[in-house]
Amino acid sequence: MKHLLITILILCIFLFITDKTYAKNINNQTSDLNIWIDSTFTESLKSVNIAGATIVLMQGDSILHIDGYGVTDIKSNNTVKSNSSIFGVGSISKVFVATAIMQLYEDGILELDKDINRYLKSFQFKYPFNDSVTVKDLLTHSSGFDDRNIQTAVESEKDIIPLVKYLEKRMPAQVRPAGKVISYSNHGYALLGLIVEEVSGVPFYEYIKKMILKPLEMNHSSFKRQNSLKENYVSSYLQKGENLLPYKPEFHLYYPAGSFKATASDMGHFITMFLNNGNFKGNQILKSSTVNKMFQTGFRHYKNSDFGWLLGFPESQWNGFKLIGHGGATQGFSSQLSLIPEKNIGVFISVNSSSYPHSKSRVFIDQFINKLFIKLIPESAFKKEQTEDSSKEGIVDEPLDNFTGSYRYVHYARNTLDKLGVLIGLA
Repeated sequence: MKHLLITILILCIFLFITDKTYAKNINNQTSDLNIWIDSTFTESLKSVNIAGATIVLMQGDSILHIDGYGVTDIKSNNTVKSNSSIFGVGSISKVFVATAIMQLYEDGILELDKDINRYLKSFQFKYPFNDSVTVKDLLTHSSGFDDRNIQTAVESEKDIIPLVKYLEKRMPAQVRPAGKVISYSNHGYALLGLIVEEVSGVPFYEYIKKMILKPLEMNHSSFKRQNSLKENYVSSYLQKGENLLPYKPEFHLYYPAGSFKATASDMGHFITMFLNNGNFKGNQILKSSTVNKMFQTGFRHYKNSDFGWLLGFPESQWNGFKLIGHGGATQGFSSQLSLIPEKNIGVFISVNSSSYPHSKSRVFIDQFINKLFIKLIPESAFKKEQTEDSSKEGIVDEPLDNFTGSYRYVHYARNTLDKLGVLIGLA
């Protein structure tokens, strides 16, 4: 008995020391990571000419790193704060649209494979190709609708017209059958926002606030500017050489597609919800099965391609891991939301200074996330080698003639003056 007690005591001491050593290693790794992130952002704000930036890095519901860098406004020189500085996230807005649609899908109020006319009460579409457009087609940017950029925004919030009136008059025409080609569509997601309104009976931005933002405790985030937080909104800048030129506020009429604004802290809550199978602090925003459905491929041009659209996210491959995320760019803001569910990690980054069409800020964000994930997932280097080796074999399960021909970008306007942008490389 005495020997047994001594053995148990020795085992407990060993486990205690091991746990402390493991915890110390984890803390050291986190500390090293934080130092690297801080130094990278601090240096890049100068080298890339960025006024301000914010980041949150999550692993499940644990914050690995969160901080703000630079200033919210050059004149005021106020520092960026991760929990209160509100950045424009651009097209990351679309993930919130998709989340709302999937909540309604869960409730049995709408079906993904049904004609959108079933859910539109104010007006109906006539399809030139005798094929209906489904909710899923809109979610995967394969609805076939044309593009439009001219007269899609106003300079004052008081000039915004109701979403239904705008889309009834300005919705682009369908230029190809649905379900054939991915062509990124802001208006397609604005139409999904209208469907949320028509089905739920409340304005889209109110639905988002009540059903998503409030339970996620995203108190600084919204599709509509909050007067009580007007001092928290970050200014944005156009990079022009060494200069930063301030943008004037602009208000999109197709606002569900790109007008969301958020803090890094709030976006950390949103990331946690997806990494925790739809749950945040005991609140089930989405069912686990619904999150899994959103993470499944919705549309690909070729079944074995690395790129496709999920239900709200684009998907790609990163060093052998499935990468899910969404970028955003609007009036100087450049943002990225990236998740690797297999490793239960997610990151959100936003900067308030960029240029168009070749943005140094976008290059910085993409390169940073690549290096970050390598640090977080060291084994990815081995998986990358395996992926590269297998790709050299050149095996295709369809005749190569199916892929032979001339290619061009599909995302440009065909029926408005926007098409002139093709001539100067803005397609």
